Amino acid sequence: MPVVEYKNIVNAPMDKVWGFVSVMEKWAPFLKGYQKHEVINDKESVWILKGDVGVLSRTVEMKVNITNWDDDNKKVEFTIDGVNEKASGGGTFTAVANSGNETELGFKLEINAGGMIGPVVNVLLKPMLKPVAKEMADKIKDAIEAAG
Repeated sequence: MPVVEYKNIVNAPMDKVWGFVSVMEKWAPFLKGYQKHEVINDKESVWILKGDVGVLSRTVEMKVNITNWDDDNKKVEFTIDGVNEKASGGGTFTAVANSGNETELGFKLEINAGGMIGPVVNVLLKPMLKPVAKEMADKIKDAIEAAG
């Protein structure tokens, strides 16, 4: 199962960082391939992403379930299940206050493509996840810091 973990230091206090990342609409468009998402309720949403994995190009619908929202410890845990593709996984968002006005923003994602071509897709996904996570984290960081 391909896994990516990425951490970034944001030059902003914890309350500003958490205020941004706790609202999906603020950062969702930063995810590579993002098309749209629909919030079903405070724990469930459906995301539509378009991606190219090797020579394969797909638009996937993924159901995201928040399994733990911990405002006190600034941590969100979630699971992912494919709606139109066989895939599953999960991950976390975390924010940790550093000294001064810095906050460490962490992201972890595990995804496992299923079906007949799942093993091939997983091999292709693995090297692609780190750059995608870095790009998203950098965009979130830039948006928070630009907001002052």
